[in-house]
Amino acid sequence: MKSLNLFFQAALTLTLAAGLSACGMDTEDSNTIAPTMNQNGQMSNNIDRNYSITFSEADGQSSFVSTFTKSGTWLSTVRLVPPARLTVNGVALSDSQLMSREGAVTAGVLLPVLSPFFFLASGTHYHTRLAGGIGQVHEMNWTDQTGKTFTDRLQLPPARVQAPATAFRQSGFTVQMYFSGGNGETSSSVRIEQRAADGRLVMASASSNGGVVTIAPVELAKLSPGAATVHAEAGQRQKLNSAGSGDATATLTYKFRPLGLVIH
Repeated sequence: MKSLNLFFQAALTLTLAAGLSACGMDTEDSNTIAPTMNQNGQMSNNIDRNYSITFSEADGQSSFVSTFTKSGTWLSTVRLVPPARLTVNGVALSDSQLMSREGAVTAGVLLPVLSPFFFLASGTHYHTRLAGGIGQVHEMNWTDQTGKTFTDRLQLPPARVQAPATAFRQSGFTVQMYFSGGNGETSSSVRIEQRAADGRLVMASASSNGGVVTIAPVELAKLSPGAATVHAEAGQRQKLNSAGSGDATATLTYKFRPLGLVIH
C-alpha cells in the first residue's frame, strides 16, 4: 500500500508540473523513433501504449481512448505514421483530439489523479465508442514503426456498488465498490449532486485508492436536507504483456448508474 501511495503522489506531482489547463505535450511521429536492443538481445520499439476503456452503466456503452508515448518520457505523445497503425475490434482509428468541458484536451496518459487515471493536457490520441459491455473482449492490434503487429485484449469485469439510501451530514457517507475478477491497482471516486433552491449544482465528493470511499461530514455540510443523486466510479489499472514493445498499461473504469439519495 505504501508503494501504491507513492505512485499516486508521483503521478500528482507530474500532473501539477505539467499544468491542468491544456499545457502543451510534444507529439513525435512514430517513424522518427528508433528501435533499440537491450542487454538481453531483445528488441524494443521504444513506444509505450496506454489504453483506457470507460463503461457507462446508464448508457450501456464504453468509451475507448489510447495514447502512445515515447518510452522514458511522460509528455511526448506519438502519432502513428504508416506502417504504424491501430485497430480496435477490427476498425482502424485515426488520431484525434478529445476536448474536455474546460476546453482542455484530454490525453489518455492514464495517471491515477483525475476521474480516475487521467490528466488534462494536449497531445495525440485515438478515440472511439465501443458497443457491448460487461464480459465482452475488446481486441487492440497495433503495428509499430518496423511493421511488427502486437495484440492486446481487454475485458471489463462485472462490478457492483453498495451505497445507503440515506445520508446523515454529521456522520459521513460510505460507498463500497467491487470488481468481480481482474487484477491491478484500484481507484474509486464518489460525488453527490444536489440542486440548490436557486438552481445551482452543489456537490460533495471524495476518492480513494481502494474500493471503499467515504465522504466526510465537512463535505456533506455543503448539501442541504432533501433529495440528491450519487455518482460512483471504480477504476482498475493493469499492466499488460509488452514483450518486444515498450511498456503497456490499461485502465478499466466502471461508471455506475446514478443512485437516488436522501440527505438528513
